[in-house]
Amino acid sequence: MFTQKKLKTAVVAFVDILGFSNRLRTAKNVEDLADISKAVSTVQAEFDFQSKDPNIKDVHKMYAKKVLAFSDCVVIAIPLKSAMTQHEGTFDPLMSELHSLAMAQAECVQRGLFLRGGIDIGWWFSEKNILVSPALANAYALEKEANVPVLSICEQAFEFFKNHHDNSFYARDPLPSLFKQYSETKSKTERYFLDYIRVCLDSVNWQRNKAQVEEYRAADSDVRDAIAQRGYTDNAIDWLNGHKRQISKAIATVSDASVRAKYEWLIRYHNEFCIGSPVYSGCAI
Repeated sequence: MFTQKKLKTAVVAFVDILGFSNRLRTAKNVEDLADISKAVSTVQAEFDFQSKDPNIKDVHKMYAKKVLAFSDCVVIAIPLKSAMTQHEGTFDPLMSELHSLAMAQAECVQRGLFLRGGIDIGWWFSEKNILVSPALANAYALEKEANVPVLSICEQAFEFFKNHHDNSFYARDPLPSLFKQYSETKSKTERYFLDYIRVCLDSVNWQRNKAQVEEYRAADSDVRDAIAQRGYTDNAIDWLNGHKRQISKAIATVSDASVRAKYEWLIRYHNEFCIGSPVYSGCAI
């Protein structure tokens, strides 16, 4: 039963797999459907849908987080009021969850699964088989308007984080390392999206193999720094080259001009990070 007490304000994301509606319509045999099902399951797993991991379950409980799946779509709702935000406030926990969304998107792209989505903040009511949420409706509309493979955030939600009181506690504003602006929306309205390339590369660790770790442990402090930096750089290059391969593979199979334009935008996004860097320039497409 709907009651005002059960109505929550939440950050709500609607995430869709690019091109899967067409794949479903053109599936010719059981093998095609099996491949589609496997890919959908992969995306759902990256966004922690029905995870069996007890640690992830605990996190969902602390955040009162909901992850729902509908065919090739995933819906995530993170309420502003939860056990976690009661102790840590709303800024850091919700920023952490947005960071996790970007990391999930990055991992999906590395598997050749390109995502597009919208993120809003607003009312959310979910109970059994009933789901009522203006924020979800807005996130869905934002996904359609996003046009290119990004998780686009609405102005209201972005302003919530930008003007949040706890943001002032940081010596450097953390928003530019999480969001990036773009104007290639259907309406040509400038919006922000989760900058998953930067988020992922900022999260890359330096460890590559057992021999390298043993070398690090045996070295003095100056040499350790060099080993760690070299490991980080090599891992970042590997990630960018993987990203490059998946985009190149995807665009090679596309003949439709409107779909091809989406991957061409991804190429520009990828190259913008690589070009101009003596370290990453070789990863450009």
